[in-house]
Amino acid sequence: MPRIETFNPEMLTRQLDALKLPYQRRDNDTFSVSLAGLLKFFNGPLQVVISRDPSKRHLLLHATLGVRLPEERINEAMGVCNEWNTNRIYPVAYVRQVSEDAKVLMTKSAIETSVGMHSELLDRFIRTAIAASREFFQWAHDEHKF
Repeated sequence: MPRIETFNPEMLTRQLDALKLPYQRRDNDTFSVSLAGLLKFFNGPLQVVISRDPSKRHLLLHATLGVRLPEERINEAMGVCNEWNTNRIYPVAYVRQVSEDAKVLMTKSAIETSVGMHSELLDRFIRTAIAASREFFQWAHDEHKF
């Protein structure tokens, strides 16, 4: 039977190491992962940030290709995200302003950690969130040319 532990950053470090994912630890609660070769249409990496929410109750996984959206397609991109979010539960897709003049498509996945978790659940969360984000970006490209 899996052992439920209080979630902490070391637990995430152990899991990222076990998955052999290349990561950098930005601070105590934030990890960056760069995954190349996941998308057929994109040569660059899927950029993933895993962090705790401010309340420390949830673990969040945000993903982006980091490709700046053309200004004339921002409204269309928001519509694409709305279509995805209406028809699918996971991950949440959205347009995020990353600088004064740049917006990108992003996804967000979350899991409750305040009650503790076991390593198998953390493994499944990371794998599923990355796979679901990949699915969104592939779909956005195939169906809407983003």
